[in-house]
Amino acid sequence: MSARQELLDHLGQGVTTVCRAWLVTRRDGVQFGFTDHDLDLGFEGHVFKASSGMTARAWIGTPYLHQASVKAAGADCLGLIRGVWREVISAEPESIPAYSRDWSEPSGREDLLVAAQRWLIEKNR
Repeated sequence: MSARQELLDHLGQGVTTVCRAWLVTRRDGVQFGFTDHDLDLGFEGHVFKASSGMTARAWIGTPYLHQASVKAAGADCLGLIRGVWREVISAEPESIPAYSRDWSEPSGREDLLVAAQRWLIEKNR
C-alpha cells in the first residue's frame, strides 16, 4: 500500500493524530519549527512548538491601518508579518523605515523588499 493510501485510510477513520508541522528557516540559517498540534513535537532533529502555528489567524478582523502593526487595532500587510514575527519568533530584527502606500515606491527603490530578503527565504511555487 502506498504512503498516500495509508494516509487517506488513516484520515478516513474520523478521529486522528494527524497535525501539520512546518520549519521556517531565516536567511541567517536560524530555524524555527511550528505545529498546530496541542503539544510540542520533535522529529528529524527539530522541535516544532505547539500553538504558535495559529498565531496569524488571531489577526483576522484587524482593520487596515497604514504602517500599523497592532492586533485588533490596525495593521497593513507588512504590519501583519511584523506582528506575527514578534509573537512567534522575537523582536523585529531591524527598524522599519517610513514607507508610502504605493507598493512601487515612487523613488524606484524597494527598501522593504530588500529588508525582507535579508531575513526571509523566498518560497518558489
